[in-house]
Amino acid sequence: MIEVEYIALEGRKAYEPFIAFRLRIKNLSDGEITIWNSRDLVRINEQAVGYATTINASVIEPKSEKQIRTILTIPYDVLERIEKSRSKEGKINFEIEYRPMLTCAGLDVDKVVELLKYQQIEEYTLSQIASNPNITQIWLNYPVIDPKTKSTTIRVTTDEWLDFLSEVNYKRCRVIEVPAIDENGKTKQILEELDKAWRLMAENYPESLNACRKALEEIKEYMKSSGYESNGEIDFRKIYGGERYGEAMDGLFRNIWLLTNIGSHTGRNKMTTRADMEFIITSIYMLLKSMLANLGWAAEASE
Repeated sequence: MIEVEYIALEGRKAYEPFIAFRLRIKNLSDGEITIWNSRDLVRINEQAVGYATTINASVIEPKSEKQIRTILTIPYDVLERIEKSRSKEGKINFEIEYRPMLTCAGLDVDKVVELLKYQQIEEYTLSQIASNPNITQIWLNYPVIDPKTKSTTIRVTTDEWLDFLSEVNYKRCRVIEVPAIDENGKTKQILEELDKAWRLMAENYPESLNACRKALEEIKEYMKSSGYESNGEIDFRKIYGGERYGEAMDGLFRNIWLLTNIGSHTGRNKMTTRADMEFIITSIYMLLKSMLANLGWAAEASE
């Protein structure tokens, strides 16, 4: 009847990012096929993430093929889960169940059933158009095949995925492949506040800055509870094992804190830009990463 092959994925930035899957539809029959729409289940790394849809009709002549796009809107929280899965598993695999509603002109129901059985397609619903017995209406469930692997597992390379992340303007710090901080009991709250700050950045700068400041407060409590404290403040000299380096990092921490306070005050937040927020959030993230990396050195030096 038909065959469906994966070609590529494309990203677009709208209110929410979306993935456009480019597919090749082959009409194997002697009838003219019109694909009216589809609602296609998408799995990423074996987790269902939503339905991609096509809404524009496509006519495919007998024994010919046509490229179409099916579009999956992907909220940022889902994209974040995918990135965590990629970080953990080191790969991105898609599976797409193509579920179109189509009509086939020139073939009766018996011939369509024969073709579907030949392809071993089990999930389908057929109906004859009452006004025209030569047109069959069909609802199908077809697995999309990756021609490179000859399987239903679509393997997306790291370069392809990073290109997609860039196209949807997803966190630039992730696009340049900064290894993620391991989440544990002590870092969980810090990372949650930074994620909250990133989400709020698109709608409310003052609240995003408040989340940044809470992340800094959580870092301070973490370091104090770990024994890196002097006079109620973080002892950066102890963390970094040097007077000048420690003073520089202490100054960096204090200045980032100052930015979260200045920016959240009435009047100043009106001049805060997205670039300001990106700088503050990613600076906190990278500062935390640096501090965690140096805690192990500091612990060894004190033994």
